[in-house]
Amino acid sequence: MSNNAVQAAFMLDAKIIILFSNFSEHAICISKYHPPCPILCVISSETTSKDVMLHSGIFCMTVGS
Repeated sequence: MSNNAVQAAFMLDAKIIILFSNFSEHAICISKYHPPCPILCVISSETTSKDVMLHSGIFCMTVGS
């Protein structure tokens, strides 16, 4: 699934990948493929948000649940 998101970003010349998730694994998997655009991860947990921001190319937006 992560590989497909990055391939679609290449094909569509996407400016950003927006990911809605409650878990950090999805964003981390996408960042491993080094997409050409930044990843915006919308997440509800502040502690998970801090874990995700340690990886390159990922920006987090924490929202209330």
